[in-house]
Amino acid sequence: MEEIADDYLNILGDLAASDRKPSKKSPLMASSVTSSWTSRSVLNTAEYWTTNMISPVLFSQALSLICSTVSGNKTKKIDGAHRRASTVTDFLEIGPHAALQGPVKDILAANQRSKSITYSSILIRKEAATDSAAQAAGRL
Repeated sequence: MEEIADDYLNILGDLAASDRKPSKKSPLMASSVTSSWTSRSVLNTAEYWTTNMISPVLFSQALSLICSTVSGNKTKKIDGAHRRASTVTDFLEIGPHAALQGPVKDILAANQRSKSITYSSILIRKEAATDSAAQAAGRL
């Protein structure tokens, strides 16, 4: 992939960002590239997506970051960091099968969150999509 990284970067060029100004309430994404919270302004760069293509996937670290974000007594912080504190109660895999179920459950166990966070997959192999989707929605 590194062989084509420069071409990929040039092809992506300037990624069109929304005209809407990001606010302090704009959602953040736990990046599997940096294993840190990533803002929309970073996600709107060709450099981020080129790095995403050539870097190892830090799935475990990104998921652990999400697991470590727990609310309880939300003390307001001067920098507004308290706005990102939320309780994660469910993970929903959206894909052709529950491919990440094992790794997600292992990561949850390693973070002592197995009992407080549930995992569901929207589609499960050899099950009717309407059934598995309805079951996942019911668990949410």
